[in-house]
Amino acid sequence: MLKLPAYILAALTLVLAVSPAQAQIPVNDEWKGAYGPYKQGEYSTLPREMTPEERRLWDLKRPTPVPSVAPPPPARHVAEFERMQGVLIRYPLGISTQVVREMAQDAIVYTIVSSEAVHIDAFNTFMGNGVNMANVQFIVAPTDSIYTRDYGPWGIFEGTDGSAIVDFTYNRPRPNDDQIPGKVSAYLSLPMFTMGLIHSGGNFMSDGMGVAASTDLVVSENPDKTVNDIGQSVKDFLGVATYHIVPDPTGTYIQHIDTWGKFLGIDKLLLRQVPPSHPQFAATEATATYFANQTSSFGKPYKIYRVSTPNDEPYTNALILNNKVLVPIMGTASDAAAIAAYQAAMPGYQVIGFTGSWLSTDALHCRVMGIPDAQMLYIQHFPPVSAQQIGQPIEIRATVVPYSGQTLTINSPVVYWKGALAANYVPLIMAAVSATEYQAFIPPQTAPGEIYYYIHADDNSGKSENHPFIGASDPHVIMIAGGGGLPAPPSNLIATAVSTTQVNLVWTDNANNETGFKIERRTGPRGSFDPIATVRSDTQSYSDSSVTSGQQYFYRVRATNPSGDSAYSNVADAQP
Repeated sequence: MLKLPAYILAALTLVLAVSPAQAQIPVNDEWKGAYGPYKQGEYSTLPREMTPEERRLWDLKRPTPVPSVAPPPPARHVAEFERMQGVLIRYPLGISTQVVREMAQDAIVYTIVSSEAVHIDAFNTFMGNGVNMANVQFIVAPTDSIYTRDYGPWGIFEGTDGSAIVDFTYNRPRPNDDQIPGKVSAYLSLPMFTMGLIHSGGNFMSDGMGVAASTDLVVSENPDKTVNDIGQSVKDFLGVATYHIVPDPTGTYIQHIDTWGKFLGIDKLLLRQVPPSHPQFAATEATATYFANQTSSFGKPYKIYRVSTPNDEPYTNALILNNKVLVPIMGTASDAAAIAAYQAAMPGYQVIGFTGSWLSTDALHCRVMGIPDAQMLYIQHFPPVSAQQIGQPIEIRATVVPYSGQTLTINSPVVYWKGALAANYVPLIMAAVSATEYQAFIPPQTAPGEIYYYIHADDNSGKSENHPFIGASDPHVIMIAGGGGLPAPPSNLIATAVSTTQVNLVWTDNANNETGFKIERRTGPRGSFDPIATVRSDTQSYSDSSVTSGQQYFYRVRATNPSGDSAYSNVADAQP
């Protein structure tokens, strides 16, 4: 068995030869016998973990996946926070009808039912609970469990031909569940490609731009493959060039990434947080430090947000559905802080809490799978990485692809921008550079500060889209530096106690004219900050080894140059 080092970042460029044969996993009587009261054509309700019978069967007859041909390049896996046309669930439900009603307000709820009798029962149940039936469609197929996230199809866009489905061998010996991607492919009339991997949807998240993450469960479940083999497979089938494969910090049976982390956007990552007394504290903080030191697809470090889970609440196991975030709540005092954490990280989104039969390893995200909009209006954009100078125009470029096949509307796309203190956004129509590329210039600025902007596009099918997705409520931010003036302040400061004698700091460098960073510390929640170190320019981390166990420390950082000091970063605290 391959043993991983503490943390692995696999950015792979090797070529993996794949068989053109479509993957086929045999369904035999011995496998079916593991289900107990299993009936052909009916559903079972198996738990998320394997039953003892399933574990014995899996250990005895672990399948060897055979890949299909890869999709035409470049493939692109669709992130959860992109536009979804619907969601996939199974009936009988693993969620409340209140969740179904909320989702069906503005998305199609594709509901798997095992028979016409179950279809009728589901229809009557939904009708009786006020579900918008115009947004409900039924797919008749047997299933073994409610975990559509784990066995459901993954949406991609392939080459220039549009939407497709990627399948994999489900990491459970559940033949009905494993066949659902094919059933959805046929129902939606979408082509399907099959990776040669054993995997699970709850253990995969991506940013939609070539970066993804999983726990090292994906390695242990594919013992015949190297990390490079696995990385090449997700590159060929999902367009993932940078695959973060990390140890599971929870130490639970499931080892799925959705039990402790979630991409909220291309450069935003939500991670669970536990108190120092929690047995998973050290591993959880090591994971947070790892991701804080990685680079997002925007070319900057991730903005790391934390949600407190003192009693292993499943708050990261939430569902992003277009402009809504559906959060599993437990009816405890921690719920309000969890909702507030999502609201702070995702301004402009509607954040709604739902109770249910949630567990720390099994909650809402596990039981609902997003179905990407096959005709989405896609905007790809890379914001400026560094601070921009006074007196210089700011170029904004974007690629806009209307997968509906329709043309963009007149005067689309548009950049909307404003200064930080301005009340209203100013529109700038983007000029075509090529068939799908567009360009605009924000006018030169006359003073240091911040510029807010977002991109909006419409096409003649009626589709509209923004970048960032939520638009004006959470825009991109550009720092304007004054040439030889004061540097832009650092941001996103995170303090992590890595031992009883050391606190590590990481922050985002927003300046391009600093000569160093000044680090200050305060002992306890009151009193003054004192300088403890100055580090060189372009530094984004510092280790404070002059701390005492059990004492709470507060930190702040500011950039400096010969013109003076920047404003301070946010304040971050830690207790070694």
